Amino acid sequence: MDRRLIPGVLALLIGPGMTLGVMAPAQALPIDRLNEIAQSVTVRIQADRPSSGVLIDRQGEVYTVLTTHHGVQVQDRYTVVTPDGKRYPVEWRSIQPLPNLDLALVQFRSSVSYATAKLANYLPSSQQPLFISGFPAPSAAVSEQIRLFIPGQVVPTNQAIALAQNPFSQGYRVFYTNLAEAGMSGSPLFDLNGYVVAIHGRSEGEETFDPQLQEPRRLRLGYSSGILMRTLLQYQPRLSVQTKDNPPPAPTLPETTAMAKLLRNWIVTPAGAPSAMTWVNYSNTLYRLGRFSEALAAIDKALELDFNTPQFWYFQGVILQAMQRPQEAVNAFDRATQLQPNFYRAWQAKALVLAQLGRSIEAIGALDQALQIDPQAYVALYLRAQVLGPGLQQHQAALLDLDRALQLQPEFVEAWVLKGRVLQSLGKSAEALVAVNQALAIEPRDRDAQALRVSLRSQR
Repeated sequence: MDRRLIPGVLALLIGPGMTLGVMAPAQALPIDRLNEIAQSVTVRIQADRPSSGVLIDRQGEVYTVLTTHHGVQVQDRYTVVTPDGKRYPVEWRSIQPLPNLDLALVQFRSSVSYATAKLANYLPSSQQPLFISGFPAPSAAVSEQIRLFIPGQVVPTNQAIALAQNPFSQGYRVFYTNLAEAGMSGSPLFDLNGYVVAIHGRSEGEETFDPQLQEPRRLRLGYSSGILMRTLLQYQPRLSVQTKDNPPPAPTLPETTAMAKLLRNWIVTPAGAPSAMTWVNYSNTLYRLGRFSEALAAIDKALELDFNTPQFWYFQGVILQAMQRPQEAVNAFDRATQLQPNFYRAWQAKALVLAQLGRSIEAIGALDQALQIDPQAYVALYLRAQVLGPGLQQHQAALLDLDRALQLQPEFVEAWVLKGRVLQSLGKSAEALVAVNQALAIEPRDRDAQALRVSLRSQR
């Protein structure tokens, strides 16, 4: 059986204050049908470090699998395991990495007829439902690889990058709440029409050692991220694949309620667990679901077990910030940086809370600390520009930070848009329009860039 659904995740879709983006008036597929489509095109890629992938093309007897490059970049004996359990060895030298993207094409030969995925050529909206389909790596607890089908939703970019150090590299552009385990790099993310929207490749967090369980583990501290099929098709326009340009409809309330009910019993409280890291990862799961009070209780349990790990205090601050308890969040971030003075994420997160409190000078100081730790951190430069420009009206200093951020990450759409706004504030409409056009060249459907361009053109 490979139809495992993680419940409770879709509670985020019907939580208070949450709304779904405007969708095209088409008929969404039932969840069971979506899962069948996902099962028919999701493959395992076996190696010393296994990963997942998706069948996207067939030419005669040659099939093409799309996966992450980092999952297949090491010379190894790779084997594609198709949905029917058949195994096809892959010659490592034949794997094709895609330029500028953390993606690769893996080919194998078979006379068997397999389904191939359809790709979504659009920019998903915030809170749009997504479903990840992939195979976690075997572990000591679970030796068999079982496919997971995990729902979640798109996270607003500005919200996600606040918890990240260097997003956007290698094509990563979409962030989401879907949980993903080790081995699920290369997993496809499906929309409600059954089209692949993105390939999963990252989960924000750290690889560390669990002293209670005496084993290495992944500590989850943020969201997951992937590479949009829209980006792939921009870089590889000659791929022979079926595409769709319009997003699906939002699920109806009865459908969403049914999904949440189906999934609810799967998230189990780790009662009595001796591992603080287990409680932190459980807290991260609840945080992604928008269940902040429960997430706080879980992180507090972790701190009872281990009071001196800075990442635990950091994540307590993240939750408190989401709960609109800013001074307590600042206190938690302070404790994290006391324990680990070079903790970049904690300095950046503290700066955001201070800025929201109107304590702009202190926010600048915290971002200065983050940039001393990592002078190449373009997100910190962007955030400092936000405080300097719109916050303190120091537009020239903001432009210097934005230019540096864009030097480091030229495809940082939000930085181009902010540069346009700062230039507009200085009365430099022509230069502002150049910046906005750069943003739209990267992402033609970015709503903020489109709105700013309309505003600038109306000033002519």
